[in-house]
Amino acid sequence: PFAEFDGVMDALTNIATLGRKKTQLYRAEQKLKLEETVTQLEAAARANMKWKTPEVLIGQTSWGKKKAAFSRYHAAHIRPEFAFLELDGNEIGVWHEAMFQPLADAEEKEFDMMQGATKQLMDLFKLYSLKERALWYRDRTYFPSIGNSLTKSEQISVALNWGNQDNRTALLAGYGWTPEGAQEIIENLNERDWQFVQGIWDLIDQFWPQISALQRRTTGVVPKKVMAEEVVTPYGTFRGGYYPLVYDPKQNYVVFQRDEKLATGEMFGGNYARASTRKGHTKERVGSGGAPVLLDMSVITSHIKNVVHDLTHREVLMDVDRLVQHPKVRESIESTLGRDYYRTLRPWLQHIASDLTDPTNLWEQTLTRLRHGATYMNMGLKLTTMLVQPFGYTQTINEIGSRWSMHGIMSYYGNPAKIKESTQFVIERSTFMKDRMTNFDRDVRDVEKRLGSGVLDPVRGTFLAGIGIFDMSISLPSWLGAYAKAMNESNDEARAIKYADTIVRITQGSGGPKDLANIQTGHPLMKLFTMFYSYFSVLYNMMNKEVRATKGINDIPNLVLASIWLILIPATITEMVLGRGPEEDEDPLLWALKKTGAYPFQSIVGVRDIVGSLESGFDYQLSPVTDVVNMAIRATRKAGEGDLTERSFIKPAFLATGAWYGLPARQLWMTTEYIYDYLDGEVDDFSFYA
Repeated sequence: PFAEFDGVMDALTNIATLGRKKTQLYRAEQKLKLEETVTQLEAAARANMKWKTPEVLIGQTSWGKKKAAFSRYHAAHIRPEFAFLELDGNEIGVWHEAMFQPLADAEEKEFDMMQGATKQLMDLFKLYSLKERALWYRDRTYFPSIGNSLTKSEQISVALNWGNQDNRTALLAGYGWTPEGAQEIIENLNERDWQFVQGIWDLIDQFWPQISALQRRTTGVVPKKVMAEEVVTPYGTFRGGYYPLVYDPKQNYVVFQRDEKLATGEMFGGNYARASTRKGHTKERVGSGGAPVLLDMSVITSHIKNVVHDLTHREVLMDVDRLVQHPKVRESIESTLGRDYYRTLRPWLQHIASDLTDPTNLWEQTLTRLRHGATYMNMGLKLTTMLVQPFGYTQTINEIGSRWSMHGIMSYYGNPAKIKESTQFVIERSTFMKDRMTNFDRDVRDVEKRLGSGVLDPVRGTFLAGIGIFDMSISLPSWLGAYAKAMNESNDEARAIKYADTIVRITQGSGGPKDLANIQTGHPLMKLFTMFYSYFSVLYNMMNKEVRATKGINDIPNLVLASIWLILIPATITEMVLGRGPEEDEDPLLWALKKTGAYPFQSIVGVRDIVGSLESGFDYQLSPVTDVVNMAIRATRKAGEGDLTERSFIKPAFLATGAWYGLPARQLWMTTEYIYDYLDGEVDDFSFYA
């Protein structure tokens, strides 16, 4: 027996030794690959950029401090993709391939996975009508065994937590229920409810093989899988399954402190902590400590989003973070783009990692709701916002030239009968373009990704669709023109697709976390200052690129031409098309000079609001959210004066209410008010833009 035992121990020791050697070989291979990449990055930076030792900051003069402050502010406006392209000599090279493209690929993979999971989830929700789902959150049923009433959504949440022993124990301990009390709730659900519950368990469980494989690759250890427990119901026995064990922060202060600390770390700790996705689903469970379990259906979507984000981004973020922290990479960036820009990179990675973080306290939740509501209120169904989208094509012309820009236009619009075919051609090749209608702008993306299973959410999803459609009207030709240009130069389709995606991102913008400048990220309060800024962020970066490319007098003509495409045409022609041209008694040239002079300042956060107020004559507004607050105050003041039938009360009350509930109130008000005034004889000429 002892000999057999020694044999088993020898076998186990041999397996462990082989495992360690395999891990050591893998790590050595990864280190060699890292060093090779770093060498290539340094060589590219030295070849394409002016190498300058960072300035010593000791004993700075007053002017030096102001210059340093401006440098930090400028660096915060720079989008990472533009910086990496500049390090590559303004083409797709090793910096773009190593530092940015892996994150773009991860985002596309995330979109594909979420699209599949969302379809499965929506198919499960289709077991119920919209009316039935609305009643989930209203009607309550009293259960004598627990001495409390629960909504249908809470009852289903109880059932979802009854599929394994860990959740059952935590559920009973957290609420002080007996098994009989939980059983009373379970028996109140019908057969359709249990089909839904088992479907959710199966949907969540399908990610386990990928989760365990990721854990094995990144940590060498696979967490113990939570085993399902059968559930006996009046409609048969169901398999049970894993369900995320989430505790209610509203009912337990320890849970609230933990969630707040996690969210605060994700928002403010990016400079010091390694960028890391949320991965609570990979950790083995411990006792609940008596904390009540969160009985909310949002647990489902939150869990799926976090799991998919972790699966697609964790390894990529680790790899890019290793490069960012490498001393030679830091030296290459600080000696070319500057110390201040380098220090924006880790917060950039942290923002990508924590993209799905929800606000934790009432202050953050209110700010986020107002920001999202102001987006719907100001941009929802907004005709003028839709109509200005096509003028962004001037940025495509500036980037790829008139020849290929015209090729893109003719390829897409040359034969109207083939527009659908051309669209299909693009989205079959580019996941980025397939996702673009909800990802072209930061504010649009933020409100779209928060849409869930609420009754109004399917309707809200249509409010911003028009802007997305008009954006696609120029993004698709831009993509086709860039694709054709790249195919003409290399005949490499994979590279042409990457190039076309890049051209759309850097000319038409994108709202993904990887595409944002540092100044567009951070705490919900900071995001108020950069609302509706995505287009002007692109403008800032394109102007910066053109200025930095101007090395001498021979480059001046290119800078002038770029200024015409990027500034003069959008600043003047767009205004005239929208019926906001010079007044009859106004000098057209002076009007054009004023518009053109003010336009570039729209791309500088903080300055844009001041210049906009001076140029337009309207009161200064720090953010569209402050406008919502002011409208609520004006409506309240008028209500106190008893003017409930006056327009001075109705308008601000209507707009403020629309912002709070996420409705396209501004366009509805403008159209309704104009028609009323036109029919009442207050307006003489009919306007298409009302």
